[in-house]
Amino acid sequence: AQKEDDILMCMPGIQAKKKTKHVEGWVSFKIVQNKKQLLCVTRKNA
Repeated sequence: AQKEDDILMCMPGIQAKKKTKHVEGWVSFKIVQNKKQLLCVTRKNA
């Protein structure tokens, strides 16, 4: 189960693509909230 505390940030897809880089130990995933697609970044193995 994903813990709320482990989520680093969530932001709209276009903005997220510019700011988010794949870093070892972090996982990015997309969620849909209020019909908007958000990209979230969370710690791996947290």
